[in-house]
Amino acid sequence: MIPAQEPNLSHHLVKGKGSDDISVLKTGVVYGANAAGKSNLIRAMDFAKQLITTGTQPNKFIPISPFKLDETYLDKPSRFEFEFKQGGKNYAYGFSLNHQWILEEWLYEINQVNEKPLFERQTRTDEEVIVTPGASLSDDELGIFKYTGNMGTRPNQLFLTEIAKLNQKKLKLSALRDSYQWFDKVLTIMFPDTKYAGFALEMKGDRVIQDKLLRLLKLFDTGISGIQPIKVDFDNQLKELPQAIKDNIALAKAL
Repeated sequence: MIPAQEPNLSHHLVKGKGSDDISVLKTGVVYGANAAGKSNLIRAMDFAKQLITTGTQPNKFIPISPFKLDETYLDKPSRFEFEFKQGGKNYAYGFSLNHQWILEEWLYEINQVNEKPLFERQTRTDEEVIVTPGASLSDDELGIFKYTGNMGTRPNQLFLTEIAKLNQKKLKLSALRDSYQWFDKVLTIMFPDTKYAGFALEMKGDRVIQDKLLRLLKLFDTGISGIQPIKVDFDNQLKELPQAIKDNIALAKAL
């Protein structure tokens, strides 16, 4: 999503606020031949998101799928890295892992000029997790790092996941909180069979969405003149709705 140096296409950019801020493209497209790996790229992103937001179980293997077309890669670590903007700042977060351990993990605040480490993590061969905090942290934040990092983080658990789950109420370092929330709330992975859920809840509390949807319905001459979400008895007032659709709605609500 980072643009090339093409001045004629500046209208396709979401421009950074400062001279050292990073501009991004409004849209990015991945294209290629069938079976070229496009879907695997999205699956890899989904794997990373689930690993960060859900975590792992103690003493369980991490279900990674190594590159299989080259035997030399079967035993090599897999590496993931994301660059993103959240809370008005740009971050680079990544990790490398095998089936057993999170070997390395890092979070940097970045811009066009430099990068500032917020933490770096290593898992040593004796299963000791070492998290090194950045130099700009307060004493309280250093205490959280010491407890969660070197004592509380399992070798097969990401430090970002652990510190978010254990210390969300105490966490004062917005970079960690913002980074975790980007993966949890902002990054949305949609596959061809993904069921969309939650639109009614968004529409109920957002007048802008309601107005835009209503204008769209009027544009298509549907005859609909108003939209109002109402609460219904799912079992008794929707008896004529096919059971398969009701099952899909129930599943979407559960997710």
